Amino acid sequence: MGNAVNQDKGLTSTTTGGQAQTMGATDVNFNPPKTSTAPFPNQAPNDTATTHSTSKTQIQGGQVIRQGDKVGPPSNPAHPNTGGGANAAGNPYRQDAVGQNGSPNMRVEGTPPTRLTDPTTQNNKNTNGQFTESGPPKETPGAGGTPKEACHILEVKIECKHGRTQGPDKILEVLGASVSANDAGALNKLTGGKLGETADKVAEHVPKPEKGDERAERVDEEVTLTAKRIDARTKGNPSCEPKTHTKWILERSGGIRSNPKREEIVAQDTYKLKGDWLNYGGELKYEGGLGLKKDAEKGLKKQFLDEMLAKKNAERAAQGKKAIGLKKLGNSYRTAANQAVEYEKWNAGNLNKAMELAGKAVELGTFLEIIFARKFAPTIAVKAEACSGAQDFKIRLFPPIKAEFQITPFSPEIKALKSAIAALEKMLKVFKKLSSMAGLSVDAGVVLCEGGGVMMEALWKEVKEENEKAKLFKHNCDIEVEVSFGFEKLIGISFKVGVPLVAFANVFIPGAGSELAAALNWLGVEATIGVDVEFGLAPLFKIIKECGKAIDEVKWDIDLDLTFSVFFNIKIKWKDYVEVTGGVMVEGDPSIDKLEPAWPLPQVGMKFKDGDIKVGFKGMAKADVLWWHVHQQVEYYPESCQIRYPEFTVKPLSWMSSDK
Repeated sequence: MGNAVNQDKGLTSTTTGGQAQTMGATDVNFNPPKTSTAPFPNQAPNDTATTHSTSKTQIQGGQVIRQGDKVGPPSNPAHPNTGGGANAAGNPYRQDAVGQNGSPNMRVEGTPPTRLTDPTTQNNKNTNGQFTESGPPKETPGAGGTPKEACHILEVKIECKHGRTQGPDKILEVLGASVSANDAGALNKLTGGKLGETADKVAEHVPKPEKGDERAERVDEEVTLTAKRIDARTKGNPSCEPKTHTKWILERSGGIRSNPKREEIVAQDTYKLKGDWLNYGGELKYEGGLGLKKDAEKGLKKQFLDEMLAKKNAERAAQGKKAIGLKKLGNSYRTAANQAVEYEKWNAGNLNKAMELAGKAVELGTFLEIIFARKFAPTIAVKAEACSGAQDFKIRLFPPIKAEFQITPFSPEIKALKSAIAALEKMLKVFKKLSSMAGLSVDAGVVLCEGGGVMMEALWKEVKEENEKAKLFKHNCDIEVEVSFGFEKLIGISFKVGVPLVAFANVFIPGAGSELAAALNWLGVEATIGVDVEFGLAPLFKIIKECGKAIDEVKWDIDLDLTFSVFFNIKIKWKDYVEVTGGVMVEGDPSIDKLEPAWPLPQVGMKFKDGDIKVGFKGMAKADVLWWHVHQQVEYYPESCQIRYPEFTVKPLSWMSSDK
């Protein structure tokens, strides 16, 4: 078995030859009806190991088999007693062997490697054996058995239209079939022919998928089931009664849409699943609620009126009369056109659920259904039966569309949030009134979710490249999700406070404030010392989880712009005619560029771009006296008063780390 040894025992790997096998016919199995048993040998060649060391540790170019690693399935030989092992739970048939002990003084990637003569369990614990060096003994057929009892399933292939087949877990995941919104014939078929000729007209007003859109027509999706049977005694073609084929027992269940259970039994070696079997939505119900767009209604009405006018003018021409225009058509014609449009709207309502599947923009409930489709995926249980024995498989269906969900500043979710902010605004008004009564000038405001919004996209895809880390393989489907969150101003807060100048005068010169107040009141002048503060937050986040990627391979992008300004000022105002303001301004606009890295959370760093904080002077003069109108503003930021700061990174979640 090779030159690598431990305690004079050859080590096992996927390339050193040999197998795990019983020491004789000790694998006792039931016949298919499970009325009797017979013993058989059982061997699992080492090169069929399904768990082993990584490629970093090899013996003779093959991964090392260790204690607890599985060899197979399948194990050999095939035999007619397909009722399965009589001594193990689940009655296993030709299942894996597992090494029970390994080297006491050696480890391969933390686990003892197995060696020649180390003990094993065979056929999923139905019996015991050991690792041996010689090749498997000649296969021995079970005792007795008629040609029908020996008709045995050798191989089953479940293949989708794109050439993908089931995995070792006997599962194939596919995108379910749907109907393209611009396929009037298919829509009419799904609604039981109720749409009739109007389906073509309705489809004209349905948004069509863009070129290259992943929501391409999938009505013709199909999965092919193929079984190969043999005579378990001779390994040749079955010798059972003529025209006896594989029996496929099919049962569809699951899903949260209107999707009644469906069952079918067919007898043939190759069978194609298509149509309603693969329809993700099951037997869809079409109910009202969609309707036509206003411009579509007008277009249809004009179309019907044009048709009526053409017919009317044809009649007039036959009578030798001149043609008339639309304005000459009587009210009865217009009433008929309105009725025709209403009928079209009713038909469009019948297409509501079909549009939900074929369109992109969906309600939140449907979007969440697509996100969590793995939990609710419709499943087709497939059982392939020969005259003796059977094998079980599953086909899982996933949503075939790209769904989008948006939250805009006009969405109910944002309106509800703004309603909550309205309570704060009322409190601010009360505060402003109380401040005014106390002789203070106060103004404050809050703005929320201006411009932009939240966009979420979800699309299930067939996995193209296997990812061991994510436990995703080519027979799987996986979801691709993109979430964009951006507002021109997520939140904006402004706060202005002014204290009468006379209050400061009293602090420095007792009694002077009263004299100054009297003089200012006589002149009609208001003078305040105050501060204006403004703060704004404008975020742009994008999170992308690609198909076939693990959670720690998620891509993040972030651009977070903060703006703030503080204005210390003196304001003098003469009624509504003249206003002069001047003071010192401090402002900045720090920006967060991105997160580095995106995972794990304790290591996520917020990377601030380099920037500056500016200190300067700001003044404003406004006059509106008779014919003289002036409004000028001046800002000056000396270069010597700019504070530059370099790029830096902050890890706000570092406290979550377990590192000391």
